[in-house]
Amino acid sequence: MLRLWLLFVVIALAGCGSLDVTVEGTLTSPLVAAPISTETQPVLLACDRLGNLTINGRPLELPAAREDTRFGLRLVDARELPRLWRPGYAEGGFLVTGLHKASPLAVAGLRPLDCVQTINGEAIPDAATLQASLRDARRREVRLEGRRPSGEAFSLAAFAEERVGESSKKHVPFLFEQRSSATGDAFAFGPLDTLFFWRTYKEHAYVADARRAHSRYRECFQWGALANLIEWQRERDPQTGDERSRLRLFWLLSFGDDL
Repeated sequence: MLRLWLLFVVIALAGCGSLDVTVEGTLTSPLVAAPISTETQPVLLACDRLGNLTINGRPLELPAAREDTRFGLRLVDARELPRLWRPGYAEGGFLVTGLHKASPLAVAGLRPLDCVQTINGEAIPDAATLQASLRDARRREVRLEGRRPSGEAFSLAAFAEERVGESSKKHVPFLFEQRSSATGDAFAFGPLDTLFFWRTYKEHAYVADARRAHSRYRECFQWGALANLIEWQRERDPQTGDERSRLRLFWLLSFGDDL
């Protein structure tokens, strides 16, 4: 019985680790130059849970830039990869190998294995310069440009957080509460916040894909009143624009889409 309990604890802790950071993904053999990679013996570039770039499961020692406090971001210099291992879209840039799911850059659209080529409109000479630029950002806007594994160009901007994952909070016990963060905002009013509340939040999902596993966000809005006697929810996929909504009354009656 004790052994079963210890096994359950280990499995639970392993699962919890995947909730904090989205760093998994694989670049399959078509992205690596032939003839070194074949269907029977592919060369696979990937990033592990610690934010290391790996080749066929083994970590690669490459210059890296890291900013954990405000952006939750780790990048490695793709220019240091041997030419035969280097994906064509990653020329002259840094590969994203670690990204906190609540990072303002993740919310803005940055994803693991994207290649960052410029920061604030300027080329990146080395890992030290990139790391210094990220650490000096503070409350200023940071703009990144580069390419995705598909070859598509991207340009996105985000403001640095004081600390990734934390939210500002205003709270009066039993009366009201207000929260704000990169992944959403919320307001509640009344004893134990039961009279009225609303919240917006961006929910993270990991999408398994044979060619490139990736992560995306779903935009959600919810409000309720009188201890959820009345509740309305809306979800939107920012990539496709698809929306679903539902109204619930008296905990039993439901109108609209299934969420």
